[in-house]
Amino acid sequence: MARINPCDWLMTHRKGEARRPWFSYAAYVPRRALIRTALLVLSVVAASPVSALEVELGGQFRLAGDLSCHGGDTALARAAGATALQDGAATLRFDTRTAFSDRMSLTVHYEAVAAGGDTRRALAAAGAGELYGTVIPEDDRRLVDLTRVVRERDGGVLYHRLDRLHFDHTLPRGLLRLGRQALSWGNGLLFNPADLVNPFSPADVVRDYKIGTDMLLLQAWGERVADFQLALVPRRDSGDGDFSAKCSSAAARVRRSRGPREADLMLAYHYDTLVAGAGLSGFFGGAAWRTDVTWAVGAGAAGGPESYVSAVINLDYSWAWGGKNWYGFVEGYYDGAGEPDAETALADPWILALRERGELHLTGRHYLAGHLRCEVHPLVNLMVTVIGNLDDGSLVCQPRLAWDVTRALDLLLGADLPVGGRGSEFGTRRLPLADIPGGTEFSGTVAVPTRLYLQLTRYF
Repeated sequence: MARINPCDWLMTHRKGEARRPWFSYAAYVPRRALIRTALLVLSVVAASPVSALEVELGGQFRLAGDLSCHGGDTALARAAGATALQDGAATLRFDTRTAFSDRMSLTVHYEAVAAGGDTRRALAAAGAGELYGTVIPEDDRRLVDLTRVVRERDGGVLYHRLDRLHFDHTLPRGLLRLGRQALSWGNGLLFNPADLVNPFSPADVVRDYKIGTDMLLLQAWGERVADFQLALVPRRDSGDGDFSAKCSSAAARVRRSRGPREADLMLAYHYDTLVAGAGLSGFFGGAAWRTDVTWAVGAGAAGGPESYVSAVINLDYSWAWGGKNWYGFVEGYYDGAGEPDAETALADPWILALRERGELHLTGRHYLAGHLRCEVHPLVNLMVTVIGNLDDGSLVCQPRLAWDVTRALDLLLGADLPVGGRGSEFGTRRLPLADIPGGTEFSGTVAVPTRLYLQLTRYF
């Protein structure tokens, strides 16, 4: 293995040739953003006594591998020359929080990811990268670009990024947070129409970290209002890279509690669309129920419907049976922005725009989902989640085993088992090539693959 010269490692250029540093953020993060952040950190540190500083360190290292099986007539199988595709990833994440005083702190989360395999190679060969995206969380729309690709070739990618970078200032009855952070709203367990900023896919089974977004968050609470949040999310236009008010969001949510029941109201300006929402939660016997309804107006200017309603309702319950602890829930979802016909959805510009923004992962209108978990041992849980598309009768079943091997080591073994006929969302769909961006080489059909995966996570 060649040794790395420390001087060369920090250099961004060498005389006579362009040279990239191997892993230096100083060369990758936009210099203005880096300088401003450094000056702000130094000013806060300088104003704080050394004895007042409290630093918390943590993180995780994750290895993941999966095997996906595609039908022989699908485009990816033909592009890969095989029906069984193998992929893997390694993720290193460092989490830090520095408290400068009782009221001010800085949080920084850094991650480095190496990923690749047959699927990424087949997507590139089929020209389907624009339709299906990549494993890299893009910062094209975020205010500051904190993601950089070190190497991307031959079906693999190595990149690193700052997923959290925010200052917190605690108020007498609230919190002011500025920078890259995660925000989750809504009462949904799998589907969440009220969660406007980087929602999880309903099929995501790993939800320990939500992708961060640059925003200003003001949170307040009191006797009359259990929680009030105001979020301002500036974004850039992915086309020219300039700040755009039409691509930004401003949202407010207020929550009130009355006994065991909670109610919340939401109003947002989101991508040039007005979104209003309301939610309720409470108890029915020993079970908890939750519901959210949102109404979006003005999406027609962006190619969507002039107005549409989305709603989710769920009921969850935990019990003991056979000497084991059990937990389960059932959830129903309606998405007015969805398309009942799965093949038509692949060519709908509005749905493609929502997918590109990361807001829409499943494209139908009516869904019913259920989840069941059994604690077979204090350290071992068996789970199964089923998500069904009621428009076409297709579904995906997700059985998995979660094992806390040690206090700092977790193992997750699972599978995605799709069931569906031709033309269904979880079955096989033929692509309308004329309407697919960059799809001149992407011919034939696509299908949700049968997938087996394994994850090992070491915390520190």
